Amino acid sequence: MQALAALFCSVIAASLAFAPSPAAVWRALAGLCTACLLWQPLQGVIFQSGASAVRRLSWEPDGRWSIVLGDGLEREVALHPSSAALGPWLLLAWSVSRGPLARRSHALIDAASVSPVTFRALRGRLKLEVAGTRERRRASGSRLN
Repeated sequence: MQALAALFCSVIAASLAFAPSPAAVWRALAGLCTACLLWQPLQGVIFQSGASAVRRLSWEPDGRWSIVLGDGLEREVALHPSSAALGPWLLLAWSVSRGPLARRSHALIDAASVSPVTFRALRGRLKLEVAGTRERRRASGSRLN
């Protein structure tokens, strides 16, 4: 579904690029394509519903992560270097599978949802973990997938 939506969006973008002036219909189609592509990520990260939503996460002292998605199964995952601290939020990304079609899961943690001490500790630990992951990938010469 996402691949089809991405292809459709690419065709619309190319049509807009070659059109003398974008008509209202083209703008509406571009908006519709954007909404289609954003629906699943918004549903999982912002609204925390659907099969891709992270229901529970745990970070062990030895650095291992495990998450429970909407399907109820617990998975061992690896923190992805695209995880970031964004002001009062932490955007966590995990690689659920490997390879060229690697799947990722995301969670957005708000500072108001945990105690300030826990949030600061998680943010500091996240910065160290992401820096270590980037260094390991750089040293092994692997892509960020």
